[in-house]
Amino acid sequence: MIFKFSFAAKNWEEYISQGEEFEKLKDWWLQNWKSVGGKDDSYSAWKFWYKNAYNEYWDSQHKSPTEAMEFMKKLQNQGLNDFLAARKENRDKRSETLSSIFSDSDAMGKSMGTIDGTLVDISTKKPNLNGLNKNLYNIANAIGSAAKALGLPKPVITSAKRDYRQQAKAMAKNWKKYGGGGEASLAYFLNLYSDDDMARGIHEIFTTYGVGADGVAKAENYFETQKPNASPHLSGRGLDFRLTSGIEKAINEVVSSGKFNFKVVKEADHYHIQVPR
Repeated sequence: MIFKFSFAAKNWEEYISQGEEFEKLKDWWLQNWKSVGGKDDSYSAWKFWYKNAYNEYWDSQHKSPTEAMEFMKKLQNQGLNDFLAARKENRDKRSETLSSIFSDSDAMGKSMGTIDGTLVDISTKKPNLNGLNKNLYNIANAIGSAAKALGLPKPVITSAKRDYRQQAKAMAKNWKKYGGGGEASLAYFLNLYSDDDMARGIHEIFTTYGVGADGVAKAENYFETQKPNASPHLSGRGLDFRLTSGIEKAINEVVSSGKFNFKVVKEADHYHIQVPR
């Protein structure tokens, strides 16, 4: 289910349509939003609270709406102010953990890769690292260093720079994975791309031509001729990390350092990292 993490659902009706767990969480939120620091009882307020107050805990500890609700009940018992104070303390500790990496520019330079270099403390699964944005190399290496410092498994990059055909194949796989047509797969593409016309266009191609050679060829041509900047993967500004144990902690360390400008998107089976143009 993609709604759970990406909030492709547009309203409470779509959210609770995913199952009884989601409906129970909605009912709990409507009754208790004030006690956990929500703005109001709306769906948009729930999304905002999840993404800003709870997100870091969801990724590492909670896997379902029921567990999210249990977490919020604990927050109620602990008290909101105590919770926020404890979270700030934990964040401060995280920032200190890798101070030797992020505060020493010389050491940092030695731990970073370059366009023509080799990633440090990172495993790869046949991605194309040639032509990857230099800042993205540095971020990937920092995440690898963070994971090593925290005693976590070596991060694994599963996808990096793609050509148009590789992008088409990746989207064909996702189209099939997230419903294979209809509202679910369309919701995935609308959530993935900020360009709604493109999201609908690529979805329509796979719906019409399927995900075989014909559909992939049509999608490849669509990306190349109409949407050459469709994905940061195409320009070497994006890569994906497999959901290895604790990977979110390593990413959070790098985010907390404040040394890099990048965006993190949690997908069903990976973290997508991208840098601005």
